[in-house]
Amino acid sequence: MLFFPSQLRDDNKKLHPCLVDFLSLPEPERNYNLQMSGETLKTLLALGCHVGMGDEKAEENLKKIKLPKTYVMTNGYKPAPLDLNHVKLTPNQNQLVEKLAENGHNVWARDRVRQGWTYSIVQVAFSTSFICLVDLICLD
Repeated sequence: MLFFPSQLRDDNKKLHPCLVDFLSLPEPERNYNLQMSGETLKTLLALGCHVGMGDEKAEENLKKIKLPKTYVMTNGYKPAPLDLNHVKLTPNQNQLVEKLAENGHNVWARDRVRQGWTYSIVQVAFSTSFICLVDLICLD
């Protein structure tokens, strides 16, 4: 789904204020990304995974995906995700991905409940009812 930069989010017009460089994100959104990444790393460690820097220069060798010019936003930002095509996951690692996704959803849901959100079958604009407050396996 492509969005274009805007001060206000408008899903119908596909305008999103967070289509900026990570360091330019509004502090709450940047903190949310940091929190989710931290939760993911903690989950890996809690599940018994060993995480460390095996190759201190690995980051230098990583390439970024070259996206077409159509990805450049009017503010000059162009996403540059890491090219991970060379990384292959084992079946056990794929099971770990499922656990990480489930825990990520549970962390997200916990935060929405703390903010006063409740479950609703239908998402209503400007409401604190949200359809995604269900177990991850129930989502489409």
